[in-house]
Amino acid sequence: MEYPKNKRWESPDYLNYIREQPCLIPSCNCQAEPHHYITRGAGGGDEYAMPLCREHHTAIGNMGRDTFFKGYGLDPYQELFILVSGYLKQEEL
Repeated sequence: MEYPKNKRWESPDYLNYIREQPCLIPSCNCQAEPHHYITRGAGGGDEYAMPLCREHHTAIGNMGRDTFFKGYGLDPYQELFILVSGYLKQEEL
């Protein structure tokens, strides 16, 4: 039996929402760009996007995501939940 491939969620509106947010790192208030915690190449959709400035986006690639988030004391899945919840509340208005 062949199973259908899951279709990833893609949302230009959500990515624009992410771009409007400050960098996820508390001590940084720089302009952010979307960083996919689970990359698109690994099957991640836009629900895994989080705001990181260019400097932190580069740092996460150099350090590895687990080391990066542990170093800043952040839970990436909690942050993703907060972001998606904020977006959905905004959309309800």
